[in-house]
Amino acid sequence: MVSLSGPSFGTQIIGASAQRLTFTVHNATNADVSIPRNRVRAELLPLLEQRFNPAVVEVLAGEADLARELWSWVDAQATDLAARLVRPVSSQEGERVREIDVASLSDLPLALRRAVLHRALSELAGVRPISFGHVDAAVNFSAGSWVADAARAPCRK
Repeated sequence: MVSLSGPSFGTQIIGASAQRLTFTVHNATNADVSIPRNRVRAELLPLLEQRFNPAVVEVLAGEADLARELWSWVDAQATDLAARLVRPVSSQEGERVREIDVASLSDLPLALRRAVLHRALSELAGVRPISFGHVDAAVNFSAGSWVADAARAPCRK
């Protein structure tokens, strides 16, 4: 076993194979199960391993790899599409506004529509998070279905 140390944490390599290197990072918060990520690691994963599938961690890691690869492709496509379909427009009030080619947007598969709209909303929202509800409301709005309360996206003030 190889141990590496940093100023406020320690890293231990706990397993290695030709396909995967497994390591842990220890810090003061890792044992605190009031933090959801720690509770999942300390309580939920062992339960799933014992009662459902001893290889659940490897299965979830593989699914995460697949999801990352798919997201990388969707994100690259959304970047290219947003460059063509979303354009800045000046408003009389000086607000930042984006105009979206709705006809072209509606021709896209739903996953790409959502990714393009998420990108446009995030750009306008700055550091405020954009939720699925915001994106879903924008999808519905672009399709002609408008629900006012659901579309209150974060904005800069």
